[in-house]
Amino acid sequence: MTNGVTDQQDLYVLSPSSSQSHYVYNNQSVAYEIRKESINIKGQSTPKEITIRSSRWGPVINQVFTELTNLPPVSLRWTGLLDNDTSMETFNCHWRATSWSGFTDCFKYLSGPSMNNLYADKNKNIGYFIGGKIPLRRKGHSGLVAVNGDDDRADYMGYSPREGLYKVLNPDDMDYIVTANNKAAPDGVRHSTGIDYAVHFRSTRVNQLLQQQIKSGKKFDVSDVKSIQLDVHSVYFDLLNQHVIPKMKLYVAADQELNDHVQSLQEWNGDMTMDSKQATLFEFWIRELSSLAGNEIGADYIYANNHMYFTLDIMIKNSTDVVCKNLGVNSCIEAAVKCLQRAVSKIKSVHGDIPQWGKVHTIVLPHSILDNTALKCMASDSIASGGGTETVNVADVSGVDEGSATMTSNKAPNFRFLMDMSEDYKDSFMFDLGQDGNMLSAEYSENLQKWRDGDYFDVNQDESGITSWRYSMTFVPK
Repeated sequence: MTNGVTDQQDLYVLSPSSSQSHYVYNNQSVAYEIRKESINIKGQSTPKEITIRSSRWGPVINQVFTELTNLPPVSLRWTGLLDNDTSMETFNCHWRATSWSGFTDCFKYLSGPSMNNLYADKNKNIGYFIGGKIPLRRKGHSGLVAVNGDDDRADYMGYSPREGLYKVLNPDDMDYIVTANNKAAPDGVRHSTGIDYAVHFRSTRVNQLLQQQIKSGKKFDVSDVKSIQLDVHSVYFDLLNQHVIPKMKLYVAADQELNDHVQSLQEWNGDMTMDSKQATLFEFWIRELSSLAGNEIGADYIYANNHMYFTLDIMIKNSTDVVCKNLGVNSCIEAAVKCLQRAVSKIKSVHGDIPQWGKVHTIVLPHSILDNTALKCMASDSIASGGGTETVNVADVSGVDEGSATMTSNKAPNFRFLMDMSEDYKDSFMFDLGQDGNMLSAEYSENLQKWRDGDYFDVNQDESGITSWRYSMTFVPK
């Protein structure tokens, strides 16, 4: 089960009525539903009280986002806010399901967020089903931008019926099913789930690794699945190296240093390992590529996942798109060269040369509460790591420190699990920090390096293995 990344949210812009306690709907003044929430804060004698206004579309969110402070009221509509949400019953139902029909029937309880769900049974059936309430929007309402909430023209026509959502049992063209938050449904399905899904690079890589093993004739075991989980090869790089980098050589012949960097990238295997210098150059380069459309779509959106599709597409086509001409060049291949030149300059101005990826790339694990306090140094943690943008062992770059020419990632697989379906039951797992939530404990982050290095803990299935652990807890009935 993974996040379906479907479009289940909408923003509705409201017109204020004569009173702050009302808004306009169908030419009528309608009162907000108003409730107060009290939050107890340690060290303060009185609770913090906030007032929440909700329209017929959902809660008003202006007070949450400073950029909305001086704008008309904006309401958030989300399936996760529906009354009488029964989503948790989906998982209780799954434990009792004994067939494909019983499995898919469980999703009648799921509202949001939507989920990609894989199915397998002892009769060798495999299946995929995307569950959750998917809005049926009216013509002209794509879900991409905020809509007018003054009337019902942007109201939903309902939600996609369960039988109308994409599902497949025992696909004809494949003996396995892969999902990695990517677009799973083929074009032309009856009900669209939106366009916010992750790019296909991770799912493509998983498929490549499975196909390699199948063609070799070797049977799969737990170690093979482990290798897939830890894979750091970049399919994004493969596509650029196939369609873009060879063309760049035509524009760098007169610049020996730049020519050497292009040649180095062309000869690289695309593995985002800690000791790779090309990985460093690649990530800084694609960061520059992603910024090409900054003038058109704004700095807040240029590093979104789907923007990589756009960048890759214009580079492959060697188009004369306006975003490339913004750099004062005639084609997007020339823009790619200029972006590489910028990346090299930024790196060398700080490091003198191209450093290894592990020297400049860190995965950060911020504490959800204490990261913005003086206790950050104790509560939050970080570690140098491999992996990169849309690798299977994902470490998408979320921040760049221009002064130190370093990159950080706050997106990583914080929990890994390997399930052994044989009679040996050699299950194993790993998570990123430690067994103790107390930041003063030695066990608070004891797993971090093991997690980074791809180690796993075995799941003990026998009593002797459990009793040999350093700590144990015994539950005794009253």
